[in-house]
Amino acid sequence: MHAMVANPYVQDDNYDPSWYDPPGIMNLVLQAVIELPPFSIVAFHGQPGSGKSCSARWLGRKLGCEPIHLDNFQKLHPSGYPQGFDEDAMRQAIKNAREATLRIVDGVCACRICEPALLVTFGDWSTRHLTRSLKGFIGDYDPEKHRGIIKTFKVRPLHKFF
Repeated sequence: MHAMVANPYVQDDNYDPSWYDPPGIMNLVLQAVIELPPFSIVAFHGQPGSGKSCSARWLGRKLGCEPIHLDNFQKLHPSGYPQGFDEDAMRQAIKNAREATLRIVDGVCACRICEPALLVTFGDWSTRHLTRSLKGFIGDYDPEKHRGIIKTFKVRPLHKFF
């Protein structure tokens, strides 16, 4: 079963790009994205609650495109409990958006699904804070092993988002 799940932690109205370290990093990301070749993929990945979704929506609003949130592709047990993610549906959503001048992908394991031109890694990776369903799906995923084809940014949130 595939479900579109709204992320309850995203607070777009209160988003402030100064929430990240180093200072000004999100504006540097914005400038680097503007300089990418057409039809590029930008990916945001890292720890749950690190600000990926807020940042992807902020960037999308700045550039006039809607991000693809990988959290929206959860597989649900009939009881409603998350059981991981539908990787095929994730890849298909990115493929379907290939006509877009820019594709922004946001998810804890974004590089498992796509090869971004520009990658933004949020926070320091640790599996000890992951739920059982996330550990089963991404327990072996290490954001530090992935790089953007053109550029990679490391972003540290100044506080948790939930």
